[in-house]
Order: sequence, then structure tokens, then C-alpha cells
Amino acid sequence: MDRGDASRASTAVAAMTTRSLVAWWLVGSLGVAGVLYVLGLRPTATSAENVLRWTAIFYAPPALWLAAKLRRRGIRLAEFVGSMSEKPAWLAWTGIVIGAGALTTGFGLLLLFPLAWIAPRTVESALGGEGLAPGASVAALRAATLACDVLVAPVVEELVFRGFLLRRWSEKWGIGRAVVATSIVFGAVHIELVGHAFSGFVFAALFVRTGSLRAPIFCHALNNAIAWSAGVALGGDVEPSSAVSLDQLRSLWPAGAACLAVSAPWAFAYGRRLVRETDWRLPPLRPA
Repeated sequence: MDRGDASRASTAVAAMTTRSLVAWWLVGSLGVAGVLYVLGLRPTATSAENVLRWTAIFYAPPALWLAAKLRRRGIRLAEFVGSMSEKPAWLAWTGIVIGAGALTTGFGLLLLFPLAWIAPRTVESALGGEGLAPGASVAALRAATLACDVLVAPVVEELVFRGFLLRRWSEKWGIGRAVVATSIVFGAVHIELVGHAFSGFVFAALFVRTGSLRAPIFCHALNNAIAWSAGVALGGDVEPSSAVSLDQLRSLWPAGAACLAVSAPWAFAYGRRLVRETDWRLPPLRPA
């Protein structure tokens, strides 16, 4: 791709509006949910089918919106994802994911501690859900959850947050504000804000440093794979209430504090290093 093509592609992405994405996401999710409701396929008790239904409700609309916008503007997906400008650092990226995961776990446990006292019924409902649906296959449930958490979610979220929103908001506000804004929104949609916002910041830095969405997609998928494995090991992916009771949750605050004691200093130091050492310029759209 020559400079003219790169400029054309960047202009095309800049013309794609956030309002359009949000509207499509909301209306599309409601539409998919409505169709499933009419067909009698309402997501209720835990099963592989319902995991796939929730995946379709939440992720299909933004994925279809982005695919349609890119096709209309003549931008190939490989071009949008980008090619790696440096050799993958698999081991270093794995360490980063573990550190960011510890930060998220620490903040998450400390967030749930007061909620377990203030709104115990809400927390119990979130922990217990409706349990495994009668006759549902545990293996199928875990396979569906793995596919959603490790394959679908990282790809769609990175294409939207780093691929589109970071590019779009950088054109509007500049790269610095765009990184901050996309990281905060990324944290907000995951409920636990601080740890996920830090992960969003790291994913943005990896995208800028490597010139490709492949790096943040890999790290995002690895993080979710670790969380999925922990859920399987605890049994909470099948019967969440059996994994941890309300009293046990209240007693986990020391573990959350320990995670923060280890991860917070690392996150602060690593974040400062990324700010100083990263050349904060978005990679041009180019063929992969």
C-alpha cells in the first residue's frame, strides 16, 4: 500500500462514527434478543446453547457493523488488523498478562467485599445464577464458554476498541486522550474498572508498538484462557455457588490485598515505562 492508499484508508476509518457503532450495537443486541425470545430460545439456566445465545446477542451486532463498514470502504480485514512490525515476544507478553490479571483479581475481590455486605442478595444471585440446566452437558458448556471467552470476545473487542475506537478517537482528540478514553470505556464495560482499564492501556500500547492488533488479541485471549481455566478448576463455571459462598467471598479480601500488593507496584512501574518508551503514533493501515 502506498501513502495515498494508507491516507485513504485512515480517512475512511475516521468517517466511521462512534454513534453509528453504539446505535447498531444496542439496536442489534435488542433485535437478536427479541428474535430469540420469539423463537422461545431465551437465555436462562446455564447451558452451552445459552452461552452461544448470549454470545450472539452481545458480539454479533458490533462484528457485523464493523464488517459492513470495512467492506463499504474497501478496507480488507487483514489490512485493518495490520502486520507485525517486530518479532513477537511471547514470553514477555505472557508475563504482562499474568501481572495485569493479578491487578484485576485484586481490585475485583476488594470490590466484591463491600458489595457482599451492602447487597448480599445481588452478589449471591450473581454467584449462583440458575445453575446447570437439566440434562445440559458439562463438556459442551465448557467448550462453548471457551470458544466465547478465548476466541470470540478477544477478537471482537480488540477490533472494536483498539482497531476502531482508538483510531477514530485519535483522529478526533489525539492519541493520548484516545488511549485514556478507550481504556476507561473498556474497563467500564467489564464492571471491574481499574484492572481492566490498565489492561486496555497495555493492549493499546502493544497495538502501537507492534503495528498490529494480533499482539493485543493474543494477550486478551491468553488472559481470558487463564480466567476460564481457573473457573474450570474451581467448578464455578458449572455451579457458580459451589465455587465460593458469600461468607468465603467476604473472607477473600486478604487475597485481593495480596494480589494488589504484588501487582500494583509492577503496574505503576510498567505503565510509566510504556508511557516513556512508546512512540505513540498509530500504525498506518497496511496489508498484512
